[in-house]
Amino acid sequence: MGTLGRGIPQEFRRALRPVTPSAHQGQDFVPAQCFFRGYEAGRKYPGPNEPSGDNEMSIAVDQKFSVHWGMAVLICLSGATRASNPPIPPADHPRVLIRPSDIWPMRSRYHSAEMTRVKEELVKQANATSDGRLPDGKPRNIWNDTKRKAFEAKAFLYLIEGDRQAGTEALEMVLTYFRSVDCSYKQDGLFVSRAMNRAILGAAMVYDWCYHLMGPDQKQELIEQIYRVAEDTEYGWPVKDPGFVSGHCGEEKHPYMLAAGIAVYDEDPSIYNTMARQLYSGFVPVRNFFYPGHKHHQGNAYGIDRFTHEVEASFLMTRMGFANPCVADQGKVPYFFIYNRTPDDLCMVEGDDYSRGSGPGWFSPPQMLYMIASMYQDPVVQDETRRYASRMNDAAFRMLIQDEKLKPEPVGKLPLTKYFGSPFGAMIARTGWEVRGGRRADAAVVRMHTKEYMFANHDHLDAGHFSFYYKGSLAIDSGVYQGTIGKYGSEHFRNYYQRSIAHNTLLILDPAEPKPMWWGRRLEARDGGQFWPDGQRSEFRSLEHLLSKGPRAKVLAHEFGPDAIVPEYSYLKGDITQAYNAPGPYPAKVGKVVRSFVFLNLKNRRHPAALIVFDRVVSTKSDFTKTWLLHSIHEPSIDGGAATITRADEGYNGKLVNHTMLPEAQNRRIVKIGGPGREFFVDGQNYPNLPVGRSHEPGGWRIEISPAAPEKTDHFLNVMHVMDAVGGPKPLTPIKLERGELIGVQIADRAVFFSKSGERLSGEISLTLSDSHQTIKCLVTDLERGQWQVRGPADCLCRASDEGGAVYFDGAAGTYRLKCIDSD
Repeated sequence: MGTLGRGIPQEFRRALRPVTPSAHQGQDFVPAQCFFRGYEAGRKYPGPNEPSGDNEMSIAVDQKFSVHWGMAVLICLSGATRASNPPIPPADHPRVLIRPSDIWPMRSRYHSAEMTRVKEELVKQANATSDGRLPDGKPRNIWNDTKRKAFEAKAFLYLIEGDRQAGTEALEMVLTYFRSVDCSYKQDGLFVSRAMNRAILGAAMVYDWCYHLMGPDQKQELIEQIYRVAEDTEYGWPVKDPGFVSGHCGEEKHPYMLAAGIAVYDEDPSIYNTMARQLYSGFVPVRNFFYPGHKHHQGNAYGIDRFTHEVEASFLMTRMGFANPCVADQGKVPYFFIYNRTPDDLCMVEGDDYSRGSGPGWFSPPQMLYMIASMYQDPVVQDETRRYASRMNDAAFRMLIQDEKLKPEPVGKLPLTKYFGSPFGAMIARTGWEVRGGRRADAAVVRMHTKEYMFANHDHLDAGHFSFYYKGSLAIDSGVYQGTIGKYGSEHFRNYYQRSIAHNTLLILDPAEPKPMWWGRRLEARDGGQFWPDGQRSEFRSLEHLLSKGPRAKVLAHEFGPDAIVPEYSYLKGDITQAYNAPGPYPAKVGKVVRSFVFLNLKNRRHPAALIVFDRVVSTKSDFTKTWLLHSIHEPSIDGGAATITRADEGYNGKLVNHTMLPEAQNRRIVKIGGPGREFFVDGQNYPNLPVGRSHEPGGWRIEISPAAPEKTDHFLNVMHVMDAVGGPKPLTPIKLERGELIGVQIADRAVFFSKSGERLSGEISLTLSDSHQTIKCLVTDLERGQWQVRGPADCLCRASDEGGAVYFDGAAGTYRLKCIDSD
């Protein structure tokens, strides 16, 4: 076997090198003589040792021949070969993040006034050291690596400035650095492994940018060192069982080994062929499935980090001149983090989250914003770079990705509500932006989930969850990720934190339902909540695996308006039934679970916003306990059907009042659970975990609302509104409205109606608005698509869209009749 590529003989690697390397760049068709010379017809030759098991290549050298190598299939007909994905790297250097035609523009950028700060940092990093040796054999962490930053910066100075001494020092440093690496993932852990992978990207930069300074021996040694270090990182080399949906492989291993493959392709194509095959056949299909939802499935902390590395892979391909393998919706994924931000410059918790600080104010690593702004010429994201990406980190990389010419636009131009579509089905609604407005800024923010697919790993069992922020976190996502008891996999994590009990959703408890499994081990707690799609806590290996388990929920309606920029209502409805039923052979515990959200921007400084949540729950047995959950940081107070949550500490000043309209007073139990020894209480036991780190708001209290009488079908109708805790007004008093097929609520100058059955209504319906001295804005949901005639104290025509199924009109108190006059 050859020394330059593991699993590929030397003569085969030479055959893969184009004879006329410039002939095929960027072309669909390439001359056949560029490939495969000197092979006998019909004979089989070994291919790369790839995880898929595709370990041989068949070559029939004839006027027609086909080659199968992993995902690469080349058909040669009449002296021409059609190149399929993945594309072949360009023949000339540089090609890692920059092309020869980019050098002069990059030189201009390097000396521009706009890049002065980056230039100063780059020169500082280049001059920090000329010694690449690691005294203890272990790379520093990826944010504090003086030697790696130095050889990257020196290589950049050679490439852009022609500084031959800097290039020579970069080569000497990177070789010394890699020779001295003496560590492994198994012995030294994850973060050392990540630093090793990041160093491989640095080696790729030096190899590619200083290519013409290297002799054959230096090239071969650096390739061998890349292999040696890669073998000792997590996932090793060849990459073992990467997992394309989630996991660490996509964080650093994949894009950084892809960069190495691009750099050394002339001498050894096996790295690129392996990583490009995984990119195009594994990673990209999953991303192109969920990017259209404009968010990431791994939450605030991990979602930002993993998305950053996904973008790095796209950046590597596009900077070679190829089309981005990912769909254009990739450029909108940062908008979830933008919308999820709260005015105190933190964010609402989602998924496994170190803290509320693991959001826009964190943006770790910050280069994601620069890459997205540059790739998609997005002025709003460019504005975010000025706010959240001040940390320099790797100056050479920053110089390559920052677009100093792109004019920023403020986030305040964006609509206050955004819908995040399939495969998520979420909505974030705000009353204002107040970016960095502080802990007493007036903007209210609500996040609502349907969650069509559950992606596992750092994703939670939280379909139907909502969070509500106003001058502090009021309705929260509870629990602790990083704590004194541990984080990933701790008892708290398994039995509480990732489970439905920790979220503002519903529980339907079958006393005999199976306790979920954790990697084949039965868990301790039964919470009555949702189930992992596989029946246990495990990982999806591929898009096919994920899709084979099917969706856990379905969006039934979504709409906001009437103004698209400053909407008065934001409406989301979802069927979350399947999330609650364990995979067979266990019988279903629910027949239907439908949750509707309506967020109201009341446009009133004293009472700025309200959130209405309507649930229809049908269990398969009447004695299954149904519970509506509301989590808080501090102990709530309960007065009849009203529960009050306040946040008046640490400079915050928010209050939320929840009015329970259904179940009726005579058929409801409202209890609060929490306090010392019961903060994370589930199934008769507390699973404690004290937080460590910054900005933690783990909560410690919850309200549970349940019907007293056992029935198969129950409805929950809860109305939350917010105000100042200290110096604020008296709470509003909502009124329940019910007539015929409709159930609703009136609060302030708004009224909202839902279908009791949960089904869309057609024909003719009627409703009554309560006595009022003001005009009432009325939203009627659950209507069939078409033209609706409204008659009563006010007459008008309204249209219900297919997506929203709702009409919105203004009128005085009284009875109205609505009739569908054109159902399209």
